[in-house]
Amino acid sequence: MTFALVLVMAFCAAVAAGQERDTTARIVNPATAPSAVADTTVLWPTRHTSEGAIYAFDKRDIYTTQYRSLPELLQRRTQQMPVFTGGFGQSDGVRLYGASLPQLSFLYSVRPMADPRTGSMPLEMMSVEDIETVHIMVGSQSIGTSATPTMQAVRIQPAQFNHATPYVRWWYTQGSGDLLATDVTLSQNVAPTTNVTLGIRRTGGNGVFEGTEYDAWNMRASVRTAVSNSTQFHLTYQGALFNSSLWGGVQDDAGSSLAPSLAVPVHTNVRDEHRRHDVAATATHTFDSKWQATATAWGQVHDLLRLRPAAFAAADEDSTAGNVYRSTGAGGVVRVEGNLGDIGVDVGASVMHERSDAGPWFGGRDGVVQALYGRTMLALTDEIELSLSARLDVIAGQVGSGFGGLLTYRLDSSSTIRVDVSNGIERVPATMRSMLEMFRTTLVVVDAQKRHEWGSVRLQAWHRITMDGPLNRIERIDGALGSASTPFRLVTFGLGEATSTGGIVSTEFTVAGLRWEPVVRIESRLEQGRRSTDLQGELRAMYRYYAGKNWVDIGLRGIVFAPSTLDRWVAPSWGFVRENTERSWVTNGLDAELVASVGNASVRLSYENILAQPFTTVAMAPAFGGNFRLTLTWAFFD
Repeated sequence: MTFALVLVMAFCAAVAAGQERDTTARIVNPATAPSAVADTTVLWPTRHTSEGAIYAFDKRDIYTTQYRSLPELLQRRTQQMPVFTGGFGQSDGVRLYGASLPQLSFLYSVRPMADPRTGSMPLEMMSVEDIETVHIMVGSQSIGTSATPTMQAVRIQPAQFNHATPYVRWWYTQGSGDLLATDVTLSQNVAPTTNVTLGIRRTGGNGVFEGTEYDAWNMRASVRTAVSNSTQFHLTYQGALFNSSLWGGVQDDAGSSLAPSLAVPVHTNVRDEHRRHDVAATATHTFDSKWQATATAWGQVHDLLRLRPAAFAAADEDSTAGNVYRSTGAGGVVRVEGNLGDIGVDVGASVMHERSDAGPWFGGRDGVVQALYGRTMLALTDEIELSLSARLDVIAGQVGSGFGGLLTYRLDSSSTIRVDVSNGIERVPATMRSMLEMFRTTLVVVDAQKRHEWGSVRLQAWHRITMDGPLNRIERIDGALGSASTPFRLVTFGLGEATSTGGIVSTEFTVAGLRWEPVVRIESRLEQGRRSTDLQGELRAMYRYYAGKNWVDIGLRGIVFAPSTLDRWVAPSWGFVRENTERSWVTNGLDAELVASVGNASVRLSYENILAQPFTTVAMAPAFGGNFRLTLTWAFFD
């Protein structure tokens, strides 16, 4: 807390300095602000297309958002269903148009960021401060632009720094559960056409519930150079050391409690220690004002040490206290974008080799994945645009395909309707099998937006049909899952047809000097003949106070969760299983928020779950209450 007071004092100094600076009311993105020395400025190309993104936000949005990690950032910057698996260092995120967490694919620029064991990765391992923009592609747009088969892709564009003089950015956050995190970014143009950037991030905490402690380090280095006005090279390194206890939620035995002081975790001695290294080299060449080609070669090594009590070992497994599983990947991606007359063209090809060790928890893998994909964009009239996408994938001898289209109708300059219809394959972890399974999904998304001087309104609806896909279930061995010492494993079976139908209504308007942001979310799911419905209502009210060109937002945020049947998150295998746990009416306990933008500094204060409600979005994985948080981002020498 003493350190927090020091930060507040430093912030006051920034207020005094910021009021004499010529800044805008909204924080200027320090990563892209023009350098003070014009003759050393390098303008990096940013054509990696994001047209058709269902959600998009950049560093300016991140700069004033309360977050600890990427999962929380996705929750706060989209209106999708939040997923909380409880505690720190766990697998939080969002359900995106009916897709669960393991179905989300992540792309760093144009290359996939995934672990061959699961097809995904722990999002807590990724560094937010290395992000320039985030574009979320769904349906046909994901089919036509992703280097891996997926129906929903989170595309991360890495930060692009351009500073003639030394630039330093500092991010810091603290909260309940002994949460403490910081990140430092150093960047400078070492030559008129070359920039070097270094960064290090550390996050960690003991957690509020037993068995939710974690510790993570991120290291990154980047060299970007312009050989000419048309050719650039970019070398990157990313390292992650991520240690997290896998508590598995609270035991659901009779008489169990969701209170932190009384809750008994499912797992008491299960822990994952990740060591991951990624390197990539990218070349970008602009042929003329219409065409650009990008080629990326990359490699990754990911070691996982799983620690567990000896009683947790299966009969056919080494009964020592832990085993190391290694996965590696290497590949290349080529992408060409441009225009053929009035038709926009975006095509790509990728090849990658994946290998991972086998074990009782994960299926082994050693194979090549190839893909050819693309999309075309055409303005049919001044109001109507059509985008068509297709892809072909070859995975260990299996051939998969995907196709779809997006029709955009602009009624006027402030009103847009988008209809996306797609059919494609997805990869999900098939635990205990020799490879990741592919299954086919049909997805229809309708997105209507209206902007006006009074605010905006957005209506979204979707229908997802999944055919013949593998579904994780628990194979009980010697007892119930709730027993902390009982070993278990996951197997898969065909789920037949599963559907998800849902809608989101979100608005933003100003009344009585307050900015109101109500959101209603509903999703109805049918799996294995069982239907469950999740209904949530969220309301955020903020008041903005201006001090010169600086501003402060003060407000409240509340969420109401209707009764629903919840899934359980099985952390050791990174997957969900269908459960019968019922949630009653509950709220998020109300959050109080303050966001201040002053000069080159941004401060976020929040007191979350004021009423200490043990609300859940995943069975027996409650959020903790009374969480005071402070976050500061400050750019020096900008």
